[in-house]
Amino acid sequence: MKKFRVTAVATNRWTKEKQNVQGTIEAASEDWARVGAKDALDVDGYNVDHIEVREDR
Repeated sequence: MKKFRVTAVATNRWTKEKQNVQGTIEAASEDWARVGAKDALDVDGYNVDHIEVREDR
């Protein structure tokens, strides 16, 4: 597993408020990190407007 830094802009489904989100995620590849980050935000009630994923070295 590799560690990735995630930066995203997401919109709350109910309030329509935009949030800047930053964090890290461990995944096998950059693609899986992107999927995992989007899924985590979706569960929290956010739609992802923009997402950047970089390997954290």
